[in-house]
Amino acid sequence: MTRLFFFTALLFFFFPTQGQELTDSQREQIDQIARWNVRDGGPGLAVGIVRAGEIIYEYYGGLEDIKSKTSIDVETVFNIASNAKQFTACLVLELIQSGQLQLNDDIRKTLPEILPNYPQPITVQQLLKHSSGIRDVYDLWDVQGIVWWKTRGLNNEVALALLAQQQSPQFEPGTAFSYSNSNYLLLAEIVARITGKPFASHAGERLKAWGLNQSFYLADHNRDIPNLAKPYFDFGKWYYYRWRSHLYADGALFTTLRDQLQWEMKLQTELDQLELLLASQQRLPSPVDDHYGYGVEFDTYRGLPRIRHEGSTSAWQASFMRFPAQDVAIVVMSNSGAVYPNGVAQRIANQLLADDLMEEKPFPTGPESVQSEFTDEQLLGTYTLENGYYFRIRQDGSQWLLERPNRDAIVIEREEGDLFQEVADPAFKQSFTLNEDGQQTVTAYYPTHNPFTLTKLADFPADFQAQQWAGKYRNLDTGVTVQLVDRGQNTFALKFQGEKRQKRDGVLLSPTIMNAQGYGLEFSEADGRKQFALSNNRIRGLQFVRVE
Repeated sequence: MTRLFFFTALLFFFFPTQGQELTDSQREQIDQIARWNVRDGGPGLAVGIVRAGEIIYEYYGGLEDIKSKTSIDVETVFNIASNAKQFTACLVLELIQSGQLQLNDDIRKTLPEILPNYPQPITVQQLLKHSSGIRDVYDLWDVQGIVWWKTRGLNNEVALALLAQQQSPQFEPGTAFSYSNSNYLLLAEIVARITGKPFASHAGERLKAWGLNQSFYLADHNRDIPNLAKPYFDFGKWYYYRWRSHLYADGALFTTLRDQLQWEMKLQTELDQLELLLASQQRLPSPVDDHYGYGVEFDTYRGLPRIRHEGSTSAWQASFMRFPAQDVAIVVMSNSGAVYPNGVAQRIANQLLADDLMEEKPFPTGPESVQSEFTDEQLLGTYTLENGYYFRIRQDGSQWLLERPNRDAIVIEREEGDLFQEVADPAFKQSFTLNEDGQQTVTAYYPTHNPFTLTKLADFPADFQAQQWAGKYRNLDTGVTVQLVDRGQNTFALKFQGEKRQKRDGVLLSPTIMNAQGYGLEFSEADGRKQFALSNNRIRGLQFVRVE
């Protein structure tokens, strides 16, 4: 059967029910949302909706292969990246149902090489819910100077070896939430060791048993994949992203839109048969965070409870969202770096569920009240978020300047009291206040996003000497050394030596806090030795001790 004939037959089979389920107005509005993301001669997307156990909408647009001009259609295969986690979780839950594994099992029962001397238990459930404290292996590779997606030879075994080098978790397991792909790589290894089969092989069997006949975890990037939606970035012209990773289970699930819609239909209709699998979308009690279940996230969208997840492996992107009370699921998959699937799904939900959604509230554009508590001198200084992002407020003559990482300084002016605004764009406002702990803060307002608040760091003492932090530091978890070279005016060059060399620029924001192009460093001294803890979005407190 040719692809064209097969596609046409499927359209004939499914689309009659769509006319009964969607109004003409809804269909046209959703078509417009999908078509808006497709450019002539470029990559595109596949969009589907399931309601009450039936497929009520499908859309395929754009090219799966620009060179051959092959169109995306019902047989096109996408990489749905981190959306794979729900399926990895289900494979773990099957082992729990069969009695081969327990949620509260210490993972060292199966993986004795992981933190063997750490005294606290690290449980299977903590891996599933990203509360294990095990750092993200991709960010550990980043510290080593390794770009994972273009480095040959990286696979699950290499990842496991690096995780086995870790000296301690980044926080006590079960006490915090930190999204880490390492958790799902470790779960895959647990499944493999218990079943006695390679994870991808066992998963392939189970996916087919669930009716997902075109879905598989890709353990070898050299495998030829028929009908693959090749990923493309838009750099003025479409650039094909060549993927070299052999990593899977945290992502790398290759699948079709029809398979994903089949899965959503099962979740809506086969409650008895899939009771265990539905545990993957249950909100379970947690002492630290209940927004993440087993491979899915929970939130509320415009008043409606929602289950969702996003996945992104460079130009491959995917999103699903479920509205359980409305019995609706929306799935979007794309091979275009210019498409934001979660935004597409959200706009579709706005049309499909318009009668149920609460009215969107605009973002606050300023504080409810304006205070006048600070002198000009008190306002000056550096304010930060936990991830190291900062505002630096300084004066240049009579001008007030606001500096941010990797951006030009902007001129701000006092609007009234302790409320400032950008001169060139008055909608960008900065409100200075004290928080509940008596710390000085600045809150940034803009009409297109929620306000965010930064906390002021300690000022530099008059006799501060930045060169005290210069020297060579080493981290045992990664085998990386970093040479900090003082360049004057509280700036440093950071020279990393690990698997590969890399260099970053660092600037001290306070006597003990440094921002180094996406890395945050916090300096301290213990037992007479200088040290710093390195953090970014997905790793916290990676400890480096000075060796020279």
